[in-house]
Amino acid sequence: MIRLIIKEVCSVAVYCQCCGKLHIHDIPYFIGSRKIPLRCSCGYEQALLVGMGAQHIGLQIPCVVCNLRHETIFSLKKLRRLPLEKIYCRKDHFELGYIGQREKIKELLDFSRRELDLWQKEAGLPYPIEQQQILLQAINRVHDLAARQSVVCRCGNRDISVDIKESLLVLECGRCGSYHVIDAQTEADLQKIKRLEFIELLEYDQKRKKH
Repeated sequence: MIRLIIKEVCSVAVYCQCCGKLHIHDIPYFIGSRKIPLRCSCGYEQALLVGMGAQHIGLQIPCVVCNLRHETIFSLKKLRRLPLEKIYCRKDHFELGYIGQREKIKELLDFSRRELDLWQKEAGLPYPIEQQQILLQAINRVHDLAARQSVVCRCGNRDISVDIKESLLVLECGRCGSYHVIDAQTEADLQKIKRLEFIELLEYDQKRKKH
């Protein structure tokens, strides 16, 4: 007789609020009533899994923006079928991490890293690991806004390109050349980026008049 043993129901990737790194953790299928801390390699507790019986599981993640610990309750039935879902601070919409299939999470992270590597190669600039983490999270946030059609130009175009200039994200309209510059150098910059709900590019002529 063949027995099928399911060890993990899904995975969760969480940003460390201490060092900024992102780690992927597997969520065990059978937790019972246990509480399982998910720790970063630096030792900081990134999140806490809370067992809620045979059908549900709680995920608690601290947020450095609102200083609250957010708890989201998932059914195991939903998690088994969930491809990928982003986890946000419910108060400030700060991106806290991802939950779903490990392969889908890795695909999203690999895509962001490939973009960063390409920009880094073209610019010929080496980024320290801390700067890479900030840029990756900033890029993810801009992609998230673009997917929600919240990145627009006043000319009406939504074909917006994103480029990295040292520690800056430069968004440029493919039609009229209008642009928007975002600082992505420090953790404080990143927190501002993650609070953004809408980005509107300023018309090129208006930009030029200001300089």
